[in-house]
Amino acid sequence: MNRPLSEHWADIAAFKLLRRRSSSGKEGPITVSSGITPSGTVHMGNFREVFTAHLVARALRSLGKEVRFLYSWDNFDAFRKVPKNFPAHSPWQRYLGCRLSQVPDPWQQSTSLAQGRITLFEQELIQMGINPQFRYQEQRYNSGCYSQGIQQALQKRHLIRNILNTHRTQPLEDSWWPLVCYCPNCGKNTTDLSYDEQWHITSNCRSCGSQSEHDLRLSPHIKLTWRVDWPMRWAHEGVDLEPGGKDHSSKGGSYETACSIAEQVFGYSPPDYLAYDFVKLKGQNAKMSSSEGNILTLSEATDIYEPQIIRWIFARNRPNHEFSLSLEEDVLKIYEEFDHDEKIALMPPPTSGKLMKKYPLIRRTYELSCLTEQPSAWIERPAFRMLCDRLQICSLDIPRTLERFYPSYRTDKQRRLIFEKRARAAAHWLTSTAPSEYTYQLRTKPPESGSSSEQRLILNALLNLSNACAFESKSAEQLHHLLYEQVIHPSGREPQRVFTVIYQALIQRSQGPRLAGFLVELGSKRVAELIELALRS
Repeated sequence: MNRPLSEHWADIAAFKLLRRRSSSGKEGPITVSSGITPSGTVHMGNFREVFTAHLVARALRSLGKEVRFLYSWDNFDAFRKVPKNFPAHSPWQRYLGCRLSQVPDPWQQSTSLAQGRITLFEQELIQMGINPQFRYQEQRYNSGCYSQGIQQALQKRHLIRNILNTHRTQPLEDSWWPLVCYCPNCGKNTTDLSYDEQWHITSNCRSCGSQSEHDLRLSPHIKLTWRVDWPMRWAHEGVDLEPGGKDHSSKGGSYETACSIAEQVFGYSPPDYLAYDFVKLKGQNAKMSSSEGNILTLSEATDIYEPQIIRWIFARNRPNHEFSLSLEEDVLKIYEEFDHDEKIALMPPPTSGKLMKKYPLIRRTYELSCLTEQPSAWIERPAFRMLCDRLQICSLDIPRTLERFYPSYRTDKQRRLIFEKRARAAAHWLTSTAPSEYTYQLRTKPPESGSSSEQRLILNALLNLSNACAFESKSAEQLHHLLYEQVIHPSGREPQRVFTVIYQALIQRSQGPRLAGFLVELGSKRVAELIELALRS
């Protein structure tokens, strides 16, 4: 293959990987890897890593390659810091230094902190169309499958220490070990070690004072420190590509030292590395962090964005570009842009014009956003902005909104599912994070004080117009002209003042959705009912 399948970043990464494997002579399935330590809530920043790996794996499969996509849960790591979003009623400090699988679940939903985060995120990934082979590191270590790698690291610990010291301002002490040993008595990782240079270590716990013997091949209490564990697993699994955060990518950072350890200690050529930048919440300066509590989970994101749209957002942003997720006004823009690109992607390729150049990347980004197979034909989705207005006209009643405004979606099962999925997202946005200018409720009772003469003049003119013609049969543009001709100009008031009076009558607010289109959606009969209610004194 002389060039990438497309100019999409996932296809470029796949192309570079295949070119390197070809030159090295490596054969067999391609292994793409990702993973996380489940020490706190798994959030959208973490999702970027697994999605980056997933998309490269999909790009490789598009070329007919056999791919193993591994996702490692580092549930054998130590609990190092109490996240700020943990419930405050329990003494979490007592578990610092214990393995994550032994820390109780703060939300009492599972057997441990680690298992609760694992179960939830795995369910979320299935919803997103992502199905890796999961690796649970406590189980892997306890099975003894890493014993050879542990022995290699211990026997070359002085070399590892020298590699790490090359990039440290404060050198590691001579007594440093590339090993963590959890005390069998108290569970803490505060142990001093000695090694017979073969298969056995002795640990002395500084927390409880107990001593224990361990066989590297059998002990359920030992693991490598993470800077050594990472390259050891590259070699053990034969990893060809793994994404990593930009905080690991700096000169002398964990990726650079892992490469040196992989080559010099484990005799393995490091995998391709795809650095990814932070994902933030719009309006926040800091990256998402479970320890700090400023996070958005995948479940919370899919309450507002359809799963395919989340995939599309991440797919269209190169991994090394920082971006922000918005939960407020920009939600409308994201839905509109997705609908625009989906229509282009599913229509015949353009044969002329500016779109010809953009089309291949738009189409490929859309293909990669699909949870499964790409649709064979375009099905128009309900426009998100209009759907929000119509839902509120129907008091957020989704079946009623479907019945009144989307009769063509009722009889076709696929179209109905499309409608219901988007309507649920719109309703959630309106009741959670939508700015106040996009939310409203229709008037349900007369005003507490009587209408002024100015208000009655304007509202009676609108009432006469609603009785004279069917708003629902007009276009927004047609009704806009009628409003000026028969309500605004005869009143002698500024248009903005007239709009304010009408909005206050309809939704008890001084502004709202574009008035002409809103009146079309309400229909003449409903407008007349609301005006009569507002005029009642």
